[in-house]
Amino acid sequence: MMTMRRPAAIVGADSLQGRELGLVLRQRRLPVTPRLFSSLKTAPAADESAETRRLMEFGEEAQWIETPGAAELAEMGLVFFADDAATARALYPALPAGCAAIDLTGGLADIPGAELTSAERLEARSLERNLGPGPWLTPNAAALTLARTLERLSESARIERAAAVVIRPVSQQGQAGIRELHEQARALLGFQPVPTQVLGGQLAFNLRPEGINHPDEPGEARQLAEQIERLLAEAERPVIVPALRILDAPIFHAYLITLWFETAGTVDAQGLSHWMKSAAADPDALAIADAEAPAPGPVRKDEQGGYWLQLAADDLKIPSVEAVRIAELLLLQAKG
Repeated sequence: MMTMRRPAAIVGADSLQGRELGLVLRQRRLPVTPRLFSSLKTAPAADESAETRRLMEFGEEAQWIETPGAAELAEMGLVFFADDAATARALYPALPAGCAAIDLTGGLADIPGAELTSAERLEARSLERNLGPGPWLTPNAAALTLARTLERLSESARIERAAAVVIRPVSQQGQAGIRELHEQARALLGFQPVPTQVLGGQLAFNLRPEGINHPDEPGEARQLAEQIERLLAEAERPVIVPALRILDAPIFHAYLITLWFETAGTVDAQGLSHWMKSAAADPDALAIADAEAPAPGPVRKDEQGGYWLQLAADDLKIPSVEAVRIAELLLLQAKG
């Protein structure tokens, strides 16, 4: 018996996140026929070309990628927003009735009915009742990693204080950020001025505090804290939200997170490591590449009575897997 395939759109398919999402869609064999769209920020200008679509390499073949609009999205039953928050906000009102929207950009966070949750929590809820219309927001990989880790640690010990330093990769600035980091490194080695149009300053061979160029803006630290708080609101027991600090680093791919926490009483660090199923050594960006779940290192106790834990998470793979798992649940509900 042939499974009916539903039309689905990936808006921002030409972005790093969009390409990763497409890869996960193919790997998990969702019963959808994807149609590829650029984000509005990367669409050709009206006077640039009369052609509204172009070929791009997607997976192992070339596919058309189009400029999105109301007419193009009118027949979609499922839409992934994968690249640009402004594009998600602009196009969401054009989606047809009954179309499920899954947002990896955070642009739909203020839409009435929008919900940020993990696929694991959503699956548990789907067993009890029908899921709402959404839109559904996938958490940032760092927020999901910290929320899951703190919730799991809290099952063994009551955490009284926590703080985390999040090392953010340049892939969060998209392909343009990766390209500029490469150009910066080449320029520095050639004793030439470095380009800073995308990154806002020299990141090659450097570390930069997040928000250094725009200190009055809320920044990602506050957004991460809000996501962690929303994820932990679904926990069975109260879990503390950590203080956060973000550093931009010359890493192409993957979040690296150092978590410090204090507990109400003394706990065994080795026991916590076993409970967390931690690796024997601290993970790095290379070790976590293409992993669908965060990787924790061993828990270490310091001389002041606190505990340290190093974490790594693929910043593109994890949101993609979450988005596809949510899509699976929505398609299964629609089928039933």
